[in-house]
Amino acid sequence: MRLRKNYTIEDMGYFGFSTRHWQQIENGRPLTGRTILRICDAFRISMPGLVRGLDQGIYKHEEISPFLLKKLAARAKLKRKRVFGYRNTP
Repeated sequence: MRLRKNYTIEDMGYFGFSTRHWQQIENGRPLTGRTILRICDAFRISMPGLVRGLDQGIYKHEEISPFLLKKLAARAKLKRKRVFGYRNTP
Protein backbone atom coordinates (compact mmCIF):
# COMPACT_ATOMS: atom_id res chain seq x y z
CA MET A 1 0.00 0.00 0.00
CA ARG A 2 2.85 2.35 0.82
CA LEU A 3 4.37 1.79 -2.61
CA ARG A 4 1.04 2.30 -4.38
CA LYS A 5 0.85 5.72 -2.73
CA ASN A 6 4.48 6.39 -3.71
CA TYR A 7 5.53 6.88 -0.07
CA THR A 8 9.05 6.07 1.05
CA ILE A 9 9.75 4.58 4.45
CA GLU A 10 11.03 7.99 5.47
CA ASP A 11 7.69 9.52 4.38
CA MET A 12 5.96 7.31 6.93
CA GLY A 13 7.73 9.37 9.59
CA TYR A 14 5.40 12.24 8.74
CA PHE A 15 2.57 10.02 9.94
CA GLY A 16 4.32 9.28 13.24
CA PHE A 17 6.02 5.98 12.39
CA SER A 18 9.72 5.56 12.97
CA THR A 19 11.71 4.03 10.12
CA ARG A 20 12.44 0.95 12.20
CA HIS A 21 8.83 0.50 13.29
CA TRP A 22 7.59 0.76 9.70
CA GLN A 23 10.19 -1.79 8.56
CA GLN A 24 8.98 -4.15 11.28
CA ILE A 25 5.38 -3.66 10.15
CA GLU A 26 6.29 -4.47 6.54
CA ASN A 27 8.23 -7.53 7.68
CA GLY A 28 5.15 -8.99 9.37
CA ARG A 29 5.37 -7.80 12.95
CA PRO A 30 2.05 -8.38 14.75
CA LEU A 31 0.03 -5.17 14.91
CA THR A 32 -2.01 -3.70 17.71
CA GLY A 33 -5.43 -2.23 17.03
CA ARG A 34 -4.03 1.23 17.63
CA THR A 35 -1.29 0.73 15.03
CA ILE A 36 -3.86 -0.50 12.51
CA LEU A 37 -5.93 2.63 13.13
CA ARG A 38 -2.82 4.80 12.65
CA ILE A 39 -2.13 3.03 9.34
CA CYS A 40 -5.73 3.64 8.27
CA ASP A 41 -5.35 7.31 9.15
CA ALA A 42 -2.06 7.61 7.24
CA PHE A 43 -3.52 6.10 4.07
CA ARG A 44 -6.98 7.65 4.48
CA ILE A 45 -8.73 4.29 4.31
CA SER A 46 -11.28 2.55 6.54
CA MET A 47 -10.28 -0.51 8.54
CA PRO A 48 -12.54 -2.83 6.48
CA GLY A 49 -10.96 -1.38 3.35
CA LEU A 50 -7.50 -2.08 4.71
CA VAL A 51 -8.12 -5.74 5.56
CA ARG A 52 -10.60 -6.62 2.77
CA GLY A 53 -9.52 -9.76 0.95
CA LEU A 54 -6.60 -10.60 3.21
CA ASP A 55 -8.26 -13.82 4.35
CA GLN A 56 -8.82 -15.26 0.87
CA GLY A 57 -7.02 -18.52 0.32
CA ILE A 58 -6.12 -19.16 3.96
CA TYR A 59 -9.02 -21.43 4.84
CA LYS A 60 -8.59 -25.13 4.29
CA HIS A 61 -12.11 -25.69 2.95
CA GLU A 62 -13.21 -22.56 1.15
CA GLU A 63 -15.50 -24.52 -1.13
CA ILE A 64 -18.31 -26.66 0.24
CA SER A 65 -17.83 -30.34 -0.51
CA PRO A 66 -20.55 -32.22 -2.43
CA PHE A 67 -21.14 -34.39 0.65
CA LEU A 68 -21.81 -31.36 2.81
CA LEU A 69 -24.08 -29.85 0.17
CA LYS A 70 -26.23 -33.01 0.21
CA LYS A 71 -26.39 -32.96 4.02
CA LEU A 72 -27.42 -29.30 4.06
CA ALA A 73 -30.06 -29.88 1.38
CA ALA A 74 -31.50 -32.85 3.30
CA ARG A 75 -31.60 -30.82 6.51
CA ALA A 76 -33.39 -27.94 4.75
CA LYS A 77 -35.91 -30.35 3.23
CA LEU A 78 -36.61 -31.91 6.63
CA LYS A 79 -37.03 -28.47 8.16
CA ARG A 80 -39.55 -27.49 5.48
CA LYS A 81 -41.52 -30.67 6.17
CA ARG A 82 -41.67 -29.83 9.87
CA VAL A 83 -42.72 -26.23 9.25
CA PHE A 84 -45.49 -27.14 6.84
CA GLY A 85 -46.70 -30.12 8.90
CA TYR A 86 -45.99 -32.86 6.39
CA ARG A 87 -44.15 -34.98 8.89
CA ASN A 88 -46.14 -37.49 10.90
CA THR A 89 -45.60 -36.92 14.58
CA PRO A 90 -46.16 -39.73 17.12
